[in-house]
Amino acid sequence: MRLVTTTFLSLFSFTTLADTHFHPLFSDNAVLQRGTDVPVVVFSDNTQELTLHLDGKAIGKAAVNNGRWAVPLPPQKAGGPHKITVEGNDVTLSIDNVFFGDVYLTSGQSNMELPLARTEEAYPQDVALADYAQIREYTVPDAFDFNQPQPVPGKSQWKTAQNENIRSLSAVAFYFARHLHRYEGVPIGIVNASLGGSPIEAWMAPRLLADYPEALEAAEPFKDDAFIEQTQREDQAAANDWHTTLTSRDAGLNATSPWYTENVNTSDWQSFTVPGRPDFANGGFTGSWWAKKTVTLAQTPETPWVLRLGRIRDADEVWVNGTRVGNTTYHYPPRRYTVPQGILHKGDNVITVRVISNNGDTEFFPDKAFFLGSDTQRISLAGEWQYKQAATMQDPAPTQTFIRWKPTGLYHAMIAPLTDFPLSGVLWYQGESNTGQPATYAEKMLAMMNDWRQAWQQPALPFFTVQLANYMAPQTAPEQSHWAELRDEQAQAATTPNAYMVTIIDAGEYNDIHPVNKRVVGERLAKQAQHAIYQRDTNISGPQVQSATVDGSAVVLTITDPQGLRTLTSPQSGFTLAGEDGAYHFADVTRKGNQFRLTSDKVAKPVSVRYAWANNPFYSITDTDGWPMAPFEHSLK
Repeated sequence: MRLVTTTFLSLFSFTTLADTHFHPLFSDNAVLQRGTDVPVVVFSDNTQELTLHLDGKAIGKAAVNNGRWAVPLPPQKAGGPHKITVEGNDVTLSIDNVFFGDVYLTSGQSNMELPLARTEEAYPQDVALADYAQIREYTVPDAFDFNQPQPVPGKSQWKTAQNENIRSLSAVAFYFARHLHRYEGVPIGIVNASLGGSPIEAWMAPRLLADYPEALEAAEPFKDDAFIEQTQREDQAAANDWHTTLTSRDAGLNATSPWYTENVNTSDWQSFTVPGRPDFANGGFTGSWWAKKTVTLAQTPETPWVLRLGRIRDADEVWVNGTRVGNTTYHYPPRRYTVPQGILHKGDNVITVRVISNNGDTEFFPDKAFFLGSDTQRISLAGEWQYKQAATMQDPAPTQTFIRWKPTGLYHAMIAPLTDFPLSGVLWYQGESNTGQPATYAEKMLAMMNDWRQAWQQPALPFFTVQLANYMAPQTAPEQSHWAELRDEQAQAATTPNAYMVTIIDAGEYNDIHPVNKRVVGERLAKQAQHAIYQRDTNISGPQVQSATVDGSAVVLTITDPQGLRTLTSPQSGFTLAGEDGAYHFADVTRKGNQFRLTSDKVAKPVSVRYAWANNPFYSITDTDGWPMAPFEHSLK
């Protein structure tokens, strides 16, 4: 099994662990599922008999069988702390501060993985005041294996949602758990197995992909460790060669006085506006360039300050007054650098940014935060900057082989090892990486959900899924959209028993695939869980279309919601109509109660109606709680 971290890949064999040891999920501070048998799992080299104790009371005993031992804890009430001990003739294992509560698996790609450190700027008090000792997350280390299911995940630890840990926890999972803990009063455990960029096929068992031979073919070469190692070496060598060439050509790095040093002569530098891009980049640019901004301070700061540079395409390295304060290697993360005390001073201070463009485009992204400051003072960095080109590359940076995203690998290494651990439910936030080919997503999602239920031996295990947020340029006209098609596939999968979906076309950002409003996502998911698991009378969706009928050249929709309907003021309603020619046109809408009459002078005989069908769609209908109506496409034939 290969474990993947942000800095290295290493081989991991569970036989290299201690001779007798708990399954990694059974560790200090664990939250175990209340109200059901919980098998306590131990691995051991010997065949002796081991006895399980809970708080000093013997629960049961069994012999180690084929290196594995398991004895179930009987159903327990919510609460703790407890101590679990396993004893044999020459071994004693124990874990402390264990609570029983409700455990949820969270999985998917980067929007599930995204930690509170990335959302703190939007919700600083949520981070500063977090003190939830009974909300705990076990983050499953990134890992892949293409040959077989692994017995254990990578070793991690249960972290409480308190100040020392909070920034590293999944934001969606935290807001979900916080809501449930506040309203249901039970400990909440999160097992977070998610990985940025991963497609759904990576989370599926090979048997589920029999109808998709191209997926199995993509995984096949990576069953060979030697091939993986060769691929990694070749990718690294190609990347090193490209960056070495770029560095050797970079005039700013190779100048007698490098451009990040103080007192660089910028008389031949030109101006551009942040956010934005230099003029030379409008026609496409691959290479490196430098940007500078002078900030005048009335006095020397007495504390460290924060430098926010929005987002930059693609990579950047940053200096303040000649001192390096940080770098970011790809364009998605927000740029937030700490400027230590003593670097800034009264008078002029120079911020220098070296930017690398990998593949023909570069910019300081619009509508992001650009400032230098502290909790009490902020100086805007938007506006005029200076720039100078440093190096041009004829070829784009070489692409990397994202081995960890290949089909089946994450299932084997990050999901299969968890199936002994009973759950209350599964949260799934994924889909962005499948928008290129959305047509089979619902089939795959249904197969995966049912397979996971079988693996956990919980046939009614509820899944709470997140529909894709609004993203990219706001809609201006009816459009074909893979993102809309993927949302429709997600909605189809959520119509099956024990499957739920939250719509968040109101919570995205046009210029960021990782929107920071994870609070609304987590809380909507929690309300669905309250309804499904705790039998609470909570709001679980936005308005629903009850019927769609054709009345001459008009379409009449009956839309209902228990909370009541709300229509929003918007340039367009989000409704479009198409006739036999298949061309969609914005519809005019008149409302009478819960009936919405749609017409278009360009569509005499409507055969299809769509709503909020775009990457970043218009929408106009919510319930009185603010939950938006989900995008849809209805055939009227």
